Amino acid sequence: YGDEAGMWGPSDPSDRMPMWWKDAEPFDEPSYQFNSEQFASYQWAIAVRRGLPQLQNGSFHPLVMDDAHGVYAFARELDHKIVCVVMNRSDKAAKVRLPAVNGSAFVDWMNNQQMELVPADLNQPTNRPSIRPKLTAHQFVAKEGVLQLELGAYGTTILVPVPQ
Repeated sequence: YGDEAGMWGPSDPSDRMPMWWKDAEPFDEPSYQFNSEQFASYQWAIAVRRGLPQLQNGSFHPLVMDDAHGVYAFARELDHKIVCVVMNRSDKAAKVRLPAVNGSAFVDWMNNQQMELVPADLNQPTNRPSIRPKLTAHQFVAKEGVLQLELGAYGTTILVPVPQ
């Protein structure tokens, strides 16, 4: 409870404190602070998952399993639409080569330089933040049957094909 806001606390029963909402600051206890950066990370991850049904219900296909370099990649496919998830579990940057159709282009949904979070419409109580590509989004393009990318230490990318 409250991980998305940076909440922490002792074990039960002391862990039953009220939620730390940003608009309720300042709190009585100065060490309690809403963690905006952590909250934004959770919002982003949830918007990505909600925006890509493949991540929720798609079939699973392993792509790369490289324990020596700490790289793991898989695809999720639903209704002939594919999403590739690539993770670097290493503390070093990793170069990754994924099998892909020549000329196919992808955008990284985990990169806030390529995507933007669209706030929820507050007039629609069931609406949630969503995510969309920026007009200037960089595209990764497959050449000779391979999509090449570099992931930073402990980096993750979620590659979504650009409609042709």
